[in-house]
Amino acid sequence: MTSIDSEQGFPAQSDETRSCETCNAAMTLIGRLPRILLRPPVQVYRCFSCNNVVSAEHGLSAEPSRAATSPDA
Repeated sequence: MTSIDSEQGFPAQSDETRSCETCNAAMTLIGRLPRILLRPPVQVYRCFSCNNVVSAEHGLSAEPSRAATSPDA
C-alpha cells in the first residue's frame, strides 16, 4: 500500500520512478503539481533516454459525472 502525504495528497517518495511507455527505460520524477480544488495532484515524469514526458494524476477527482440528458418529447 502506498502512503500519502496528507498536506499535498502526493504518494510517498517511493514513487519517484516508473517505466517509459516509449522505450521502457526508467523515468524520473521531475515535478509535482499540487491538488487544485477538485482536481487530484499530478506528478510529472521524464525519460532522459528518449525525452518522453508524462504527467500522472494520483487519486480520483471528487467531481460528479454529468450525463447528457435530452428533454422528453
